Amino acid sequence: MKSLSEGERASTRHAAVRIAMTVGERGDHQGHLYRVIGEGNARAEGTDVELTQQSGKIFADLRVGVDVAGAAPLKSNEDLSCRGVVLHGKGFIVSPAQAEALGLGHMPGLEAVNAFAPR
Repeated sequence: MKSLSEGERASTRHAAVRIAMTVGERGDHQGHLYRVIGEGNARAEGTDVELTQQSGKIFADLRVGVDVAGAAPLKSNEDLSCRGVVLHGKGFIVSPAQAEALGLGHMPGLEAVNAFAPR
């Protein structure tokens, strides 16, 4: 059996433990978010840790920034735009034979329909 050196024995005296802490308060508050961006010698006790900080409203995904989920539709776009034609179900899908009966290959300009044919 291999004998441990003094350094190896010393490193086994301390548990290698990592923790993550999240503390929050219910409501609409500003906060500080700290993230680890660098660490010192992990074998040493009292390891130096370098943090970065962001301040602002902290969201459920632990990010600071714009509240995308809470964004409201723009009033300036009201009655100006729509989603266009949206196909629902398989009622608009036709077989190659049906497409030919509808004019594909006989009427000019319908070649683009082929690009959307199921493969």
